[in-house]
Amino acid sequence: MTALRGVDSRLRSARLYLCTDTRSQQGDFEDFAAEVFAGGVDILQVREKGLDPERELEVLQQARRAAAATSGLVSVNDDPVLGGRFATDVLHLGQTDGAAAEARRHLHRWAVIGRSTHTPEQLQEAVEDPDVDYFCTGPVWATPTKPDYVPAGLELVRAAAATAPPQRAGSKPWFAIGGIDLENLDEVLAAGARRVVVVRAITEADDPRAAARALRTRLNEAWREDPGMAAAGPGLSGTPRPLGRRAE
Repeated sequence: MTALRGVDSRLRSARLYLCTDTRSQQGDFEDFAAEVFAGGVDILQVREKGLDPERELEVLQQARRAAAATSGLVSVNDDPVLGGRFATDVLHLGQTDGAAAEARRHLHRWAVIGRSTHTPEQLQEAVEDPDVDYFCTGPVWATPTKPDYVPAGLELVRAAAATAPPQRAGSKPWFAIGGIDLENLDEVLAAGARRVVVVRAITEADDPRAAARALRTRLNEAWREDPGMAAAGPGLSGTPRPLGRRAE
């Protein structure tokens, strides 16, 4: 059970989730990953459409090495087979990536699975699915990484907060996503989010570690200012329920 508590507890205590490409133009992926984990990123997902699977596996291994110093998590995007090859701790699925139960068959028994949601109905399905361990909801604002998605706005964040209150012990963890940066983070927090996914706020920063630290500092403040968050994750108070359904 140690491994189960390890991955699940890190997910529950996670606050800052970063999606990044392989930084092929900069040529600095592993150094970048080490910097952002040091700055306070909890989960890093490699997301680059059309990437050769062998190259993606190589980059994921680099991310895992960078994550080791802070016990960060590395997430595979969309591909359960690649997730199995990588022995990933986190797999993230979009709405068209199939059933989480089927995806879980490719993963080790302690892995956690996330789901993207864009409507109140989709987030409700994610909450009710025993094989979905966390969900992301958005996009809150328009973003070039998802140009085909109409922004869901803060109303969807409020819907997620009402459906799975972060302050309620046993609530499934969820992250607001889409155009979030330090300037608008307080709006997202006021709508009820306590965890966020960012992209450009860190990937386009002159100092990625400092950008991650600034975001993490504000998220930490929000957790401290919200007395209900004391029951939201391990190490704060209470005992977390097991996430998802594990294969025996």
